[in-house]
Amino acid sequence: MRLPSHGELFGRLSIRARLTLTYGSILFVGGTLLLTVTYLLLRSVLDNVEFSLDVPPGTPGALVTIWRHQIEIQAVKLNEQILHLMVQQSVLILLGVGLFALVFGHLVADRALRPVAKMTATARKLSESTLAHQRIDLQGPEDDQPSRSLRNDPATACLEAVAGCP
Repeated sequence: MRLPSHGELFGRLSIRARLTLTYGSILFVGGTLLLTVTYLLLRSVLDNVEFSLDVPPGTPGALVTIWRHQIEIQAVKLNEQILHLMVQQSVLILLGVGLFALVFGHLVADRALRPVAKMTATARKLSESTLAHQRIDLQGPEDDQPSRSLRNDPATACLEAVAGCP
């Protein structure tokens, strides 16, 4: 059985779904990197924490050695517990970030595709009628070249002048 290639798999998805996955993946990877760095920093801090033992004068040396050994064992256990809880909570946070990333990615993709949907609807309407007084009314910044060329469509104006449209 042959697995589908990257192009075959994503070629079947709509542009909205691909944009959603792209934006969502970027946010998810960013969240993963942030949690990984946080884990490594916490581990580094915990590895450098030292516990001290204040013993009263005259305490036998063998007893002090046993206590210090017990403190070291407890410190290792405490570090493991803290890191384990950190990983558990990080996985839950990462699942939340993943869901947020997909929702946010869908909203951004929808916003990005809104002008394309408007152009498609206007083009369909134009194909069913004459070109007279029809423009694709795009809103956007003036430095957006495709939008500006469509708003100030000299080719359509020229066609209307040749065709004698009012």
